[in-house]
Amino acid sequence: MVWHQLFPRVSMRSLHCSFLSNMQTGSPPTTSFAAGFVSAFTLPNLKPVFILRNVFYAVILSMITLQALIIELASMKWSLSFSGFCRNFARLFFGKLPVDNVRDQILAHGYDFDEHKVQTSDGFVLGVFRLKTKASHNKQTSQGGTASRREVVLMQHGLLNTCLPFVQNGKGLAPAFILADQGFDVWLGNNRCNKHSRKHVKLDPSDDEFWNWAIDDLAIDVEAMVNFICNKTGNSQLTYIGHSQGAAQGLEAFSTNEKLCAKIKLFVCLSPGAFVKPLTNPWLKRCAKLHVNNPSLFFSIFGRGCFAPPMEWGRKLVPHYLWSFLGQCMFLELFDWSTALWDKCSEPLYFQETPSCISVRNVAQWLQQSESGRFCFYDFGAEENMKRYGTEYPPDYPLQNVTCPTAVFHGGKDLLIDFQRLIKMLPNVVLDKQHPQYYHLDNMCAPSAVETVFPEIIRLIKTTSPVA
Repeated sequence: MVWHQLFPRVSMRSLHCSFLSNMQTGSPPTTSFAAGFVSAFTLPNLKPVFILRNVFYAVILSMITLQALIIELASMKWSLSFSGFCRNFARLFFGKLPVDNVRDQILAHGYDFDEHKVQTSDGFVLGVFRLKTKASHNKQTSQGGTASRREVVLMQHGLLNTCLPFVQNGKGLAPAFILADQGFDVWLGNNRCNKHSRKHVKLDPSDDEFWNWAIDDLAIDVEAMVNFICNKTGNSQLTYIGHSQGAAQGLEAFSTNEKLCAKIKLFVCLSPGAFVKPLTNPWLKRCAKLHVNNPSLFFSIFGRGCFAPPMEWGRKLVPHYLWSFLGQCMFLELFDWSTALWDKCSEPLYFQETPSCISVRNVAQWLQQSESGRFCFYDFGAEENMKRYGTEYPPDYPLQNVTCPTAVFHGGKDLLIDFQRLIKMLPNVVLDKQHPQYYHLDNMCAPSAVETVFPEIIRLIKTTSPVA
């Protein structure tokens, strides 16, 4: 039986156009084809700029990944064993990851969770997970099913990520599980527009306005999650743990919102993404220079919607292990990181939900900060800045207002951030701990963090007095 006999009214061309139209929204191919049988009949004319933009994305990403892959392969110690080569080839192209997402990962290690939907003040609906252990389940009260008062911890992920890294190393090694086993009430946050938070009360991912946000706006996500969790648990304060951008958006939120800062008993910054140093990778340097020198051309090339949507649906098409390996190669090359301290058995899990969707403006603000060396609000240009801020240049975040007790963990080999500059500007640093051998992700991903990072965090949570 041939295609036209099965679907006589649907042409291959119309379905192909339906697939291409989803590139601009970041929708994966599976979603595109599932909706194709309906949308093919009413599909509006595609704008060539969308097709060209996504072709450009795909070409550039392929070039970066190929370059990174060659460097990674050249550095490997290759075995001449033919059987070993065949095993690695089969694993990369046909292997499946032991778990498919954060939900499976939580359940696979003997934990349970509640998933909550948190609405922000600007209408985004965030997916937030609350871990449940057997001990915490036994402490449930009869009033509304809420847990008895425990120390509450909110963990917030970094750029291009989801909450998965907090559970990916498994029981006894993953940060979220370590804290849950200590009896803490652990919540895992997700920023707007990633795979767990791809909803809005009015907007659709196909709308440009859905993606019209930058790092500044992620402070709104922090406020919504902190307020929701405090209301749900009945606790007046909680511990906030942020990695990289997750810490940066905490700094933004707590420095500009005094009432919110008062709800933070302890602020733990893991490799906080503030005061980005000049980028060293040639690809990133070119993007940063382009945005600073010609922002109109930058947005003409990259658009104002989802950043690099081919990465999102590419993750659905490429075999799991191969995608994880390619993603690892690309990120390590772009940011000059190393995974030497990671658990090699768990390594394929690290990039299964990475990269996650973000906005072009989110990326643009990071590029602005890397070029200016400042930790400041979004730069709209002199004319718009005057309207919004009353100054020609965007103001710095008032870090002197982050009065909650703050602990900073960073790596000696992390060349992405100027940590000492940040630490000097924070008024209430209770711990500044550097691990000489750690890169940007190691405070969260390296198994050795069980001994070097999280005992200190547990001690601080237990001994830090509530903020008056």
